[in-house]
Amino acid sequence: GLKFWLLVEIAEPASKEMKWCQKLIVGLFLAVAMVQAQEGEDNEEPNYEEILNELDDDKDGKLSWEELSGTEEDGGMPNDVRPKYYERFQSQDADGDGFISLEELPDLLSAFEEVDDEEGAEGADKDEI
Repeated sequence: GLKFWLLVEIAEPASKEMKWCQKLIVGLFLAVAMVQAQEGEDNEEPNYEEILNELDDDKDGKLSWEELSGTEEDGGMPNDVRPKYYERFQSQDADGDGFISLEELPDLLSAFEEVDDEEGAEGADKDEI
């Protein structure tokens, strides 16, 4: 399936973690834009069903942590940022089944953006030292 953090290569990241975070956010927006372009939509709410279908490798209608994170070796999420994103994954899994459903997906994507903002702030603080 399409992994949103592999969509765009960002030039000259501050760190490996920031490079992944930048890819994540840019990839999220590209995934939404691609879905909207395919449907001829503009400036509308993202089609979360399409996003889910793109990311859902086993096509079971829900996203597992493994489908979202991949492995660092295969270009997925770096190991050093996994705990922050996994914490958000678990917190957005409202029914506690270990998967993200269509209904939980919008909040998960927002939570991932918050982690990216936090990572960016931490990177900026390190640069000031």
